[in-house]
Amino acid sequence: MAISLTACVSSEEQRSIDMANDKQRCEQLGFEPGSQAMAMCMANSAASRSAEADRQAADNREWQRKRDEDFRRMQERSERKPEQKCKVVEKVTTREDGTVVTDREQVCSAF
Repeated sequence: MAISLTACVSSEEQRSIDMANDKQRCEQLGFEPGSQAMAMCMANSAASRSAEADRQAADNREWQRKRDEDFRRMQERSERKPEQKCKVVEKVTTREDGTVVTDREQVCSAF
């Protein structure tokens, strides 16, 4: 849900929202506003958010790479001529006069 909400605000507004959330989180953890510890807490929160954004971007790139690879394979399969498997079928018949006749026919199927 956060992603859908962030699409409605500018990057500057999102930074302000993130900083306010970081400040509130750090205060809840017991850091005093204006202290060096509070500044470190907020910096760590920003770094964590940045690292998460980097992980999500990497995941998205990997997903796109796999999707492109699957699409390429699908195209290759559709462009490939079907392979054929052939076999010789023999049909043996006996005529009324007792003569045995063998007919051979090559039968192929695509797969």
